[in-house]
Amino acid sequence: MGIQNADPISRWLPPLAIAVLATIAVAGLYLGQVIFIPLALGIILSFLLQPIVRMLERGGLQRVPAVVTVVLLVSMVLAGIGWSVGGQLRDLAHELRANQTYISNLESKIFDLRRLLGSGAMADLQATLERVGTRLEEVEGDAQNKTKVNETKVLVQAESQSQWAYMMATVGPLMGPLGTTALVVVLVIFMLISREDLRNRLIGMFGHGQLSVTTRALDDAGRRIGRYLMMQFLINASYGLALGLVLFVVGVPFALLWGLMAALLRYIPYVGPWMGAIFPIVTSLVAFEGWTQPLLVIAFIVALELISNMVIEPLLFGHSVGISAVGLILTAAFWTLLWGPIGLVMATPLTVCLVVLGQHVPRFRIFVVLLGDEPVLPPHVRFYQRLLARDQLEARELAHEQSGDTLKFQHICDQILMPAIVRARKDRYREQISVEDEAFVLQATHDILADRDRSSPQLDGGFLHRQSSPLATDRNDAAVGDRNGSAGPTVAENGACSPEATTKKPTLRILGCAAHHKSEELAVEMLAQALGPEGYYVHSLTTKALPSEVVDLVQQQHWDAVFLAVIPPSGMPQASYLCRRLRKTFPDLKIIVGYWGNKKRFDEVLVKMRSRGASYLTTSIGQTHKQIADLALLNRSNSPSRLVRSGHATDSND
Repeated sequence: MGIQNADPISRWLPPLAIAVLATIAVAGLYLGQVIFIPLALGIILSFLLQPIVRMLERGGLQRVPAVVTVVLLVSMVLAGIGWSVGGQLRDLAHELRANQTYISNLESKIFDLRRLLGSGAMADLQATLERVGTRLEEVEGDAQNKTKVNETKVLVQAESQSQWAYMMATVGPLMGPLGTTALVVVLVIFMLISREDLRNRLIGMFGHGQLSVTTRALDDAGRRIGRYLMMQFLINASYGLALGLVLFVVGVPFALLWGLMAALLRYIPYVGPWMGAIFPIVTSLVAFEGWTQPLLVIAFIVALELISNMVIEPLLFGHSVGISAVGLILTAAFWTLLWGPIGLVMATPLTVCLVVLGQHVPRFRIFVVLLGDEPVLPPHVRFYQRLLARDQLEARELAHEQSGDTLKFQHICDQILMPAIVRARKDRYREQISVEDEAFVLQATHDILADRDRSSPQLDGGFLHRQSSPLATDRNDAAVGDRNGSAGPTVAENGACSPEATTKKPTLRILGCAAHHKSEELAVEMLAQALGPEGYYVHSLTTKALPSEVVDLVQQQHWDAVFLAVIPPSGMPQASYLCRRLRKTFPDLKIIVGYWGNKKRFDEVLVKMRSRGASYLTTSIGQTHKQIADLALLNRSNSPSRLVRSGHATDSND
């Protein structure tokens, strides 16, 4: 009883532990911003600068001088950019206070828009804004009058500050950013110098028992992350530089500032580029009297975005980094809420680091599942899940994504349709789905195959003839064959192959049998469609056919091979019995057993079915197709003068 009561608790412990650990981790990241923000910046910068350091090392420079040189050069460049941007910010503040030309230019453009769009809507909007502004002024005036009546004048005289207090008040706000910057620089230097030691420590932490796999995974992850961050930096820096140069040439004030802001804002997914475009566009609107310069700025920004998104990024990246759009947006919101503006800028690089780490280290696979853009479920699981949800339209679209030639159709059967059918059989055997659910899965799969059969002109060379009972033999085959005087059966409602197909490729007559269940009939149907372009004749028997009736049909007509489909967990006893009867009656008959069970039992099933008389054992539509094609070539080389008359195979000497 104690064990039974502990089962629900043990089931809830792992998710609860994960939730508690995630909460502790998020709280630690928020409370430890002073440590984790410099650490994250240091990791990102070390990934960016590591290729440059390696290049200097390959040039003959020792590691420590190479690291110090690279970090000093980057620090000087960033300090120069920061100094220039700071100067431009001061100039911008002064211009906004002193220059009245901006207001007059903006008013003239609003007047132009009113004249272009019509005064009605603009006038109503302006009147509404004026009424709101007047009302706010009245409320504010009443509040000020009440305050003046009740207020008591108090004279406060500030105490004179010392030189030390004045210096601390001036320098104090800068101590935090300067300390963070110094910590980032120190971290980057030591990470670049001791990168092998850090890698070994990570391997020692996560690579117990999997040394070689973890080593390759970390090296590959480091290269991919570094390459992505470097490419992203080059793209954003090139974008900002090009935008700044064009703005400078056009004459837009503070061109360097807007170029730098555009480069930084491009790290924000999706909305960042548009945010970076607002500032230069608004500045051009208020800085110039006419519309020529603003329109030039807008046109260049649009062209630059198109070139960056359609040419530069595909050329440099080569492929997607594997992050979904929703994942980027959510992580941007998460890091912004956690670390503020710095988190917003670092959201994309941090997300890339997490996803690439999850692609190589199994313990972090959850990041790929939550943030990656690759399908989490295999195609056959998605197909089966949509059918269980009775969404036949999406399941049909999924199955038709790779519709085309024979090889692609075999791929659909082996990778999507048949695994879904096998899964449905197992779930029904375990009573995890109802009879109605299994019937819907099978019927929907049958409808997909029927649609392809009707819409594929390439299937004219072959035909699936279905028959519930073999006693109603296909007598029309002989009549049609004799009536056309051909060496093989012709296309007609009876389902024989065309004479054109028989002249181009060897033709076989194949009898398809389902061992026990309706799902096995679908396997025969898939094989028939896969063999259609080859000109083969496939005669399918349903599960209603008795073994004695199958033997009678083989005895009445010639069949080059018998295909027997088996989908466990049932069907093996029936298949074994039928194989034994066919082999006893027809010693030379080729019997192919298609087995869609546990592949780990393949050798065991092969030995068992061989002892029952099976010639071959296959585990997919593709393998069965290849085996039948080999039989066709063998029959053609051994019996080139074979004729088919009245549904029986004879030799020309007869």
